[in-house]
Amino acid sequence: GIIKIVTVISFSSGLVFMKNSTLPSSYNYAAVLLFTILTATWITMAYVGTIKNYVYIAWAYFVGNLISIVLSIIFLNYPLLKEFKIFPPHAVLMGYLIGIGVTFFMLSSYLLAVFKDNNYADFDFIKHIKKYFSLSLIGIFYVIGFWGHVFLQWWIGDSYTVANVFKVSPFYVNNLFYACFLTMPTIVYFYVFMETNFYLLYKNYYDLINYHGTFK
Repeated sequence: GIIKIVTVISFSSGLVFMKNSTLPSSYNYAAVLLFTILTATWITMAYVGTIKNYVYIAWAYFVGNLISIVLSIIFLNYPLLKEFKIFPPHAVLMGYLIGIGVTFFMLSSYLLAVFKDNNYADFDFIKHIKKYFSLSLIGIFYVIGFWGHVFLQWWIGDSYTVANVFKVSPFYVNNLFYACFLTMPTIVYFYVFMETNFYLLYKNYYDLINYHGTFK
């Protein structure tokens, strides 16, 4: 249900965002489609994470990225479409689009296989938003905290516009990329450690408290 809603929002907002682009129209549509699939992939990954099959998640991303690299090289050297020869970044974008599409297919098909017996309607979750509204606010403020400074840099900092659409601030964003690149492995390790090791210990501890376990 959430994937259906976000897919419509992502695709529609992507079309609006790219409407004034000076890039080739086929590139614009591919970019919007990539944005939509990436959004759906992130949501899917969150649910696969609840199953804690991290090896499968890693394989899904490895296969998708490998396909992206191989196809990008092929499209650059042997342009299948006229647009690839005229505008080489289109070839790379199309390669990545297909690769991330494979990743999304692997993750979503795995979810469908695991949750095939659920009897809930697609949009049942909406009625729980009010009950867990604080979680929604936490998510919103987390995203603002993580990305808000980048938007400020684009709007009022040292930036320029590419293709009448994209705001670019190379010096600032490159530093941010390296910062994320260096800290992400630690974050992932901590997340996996908490989910796989500490969580089981804490669950056992909590169960003992609830069911009158001894101090020992």
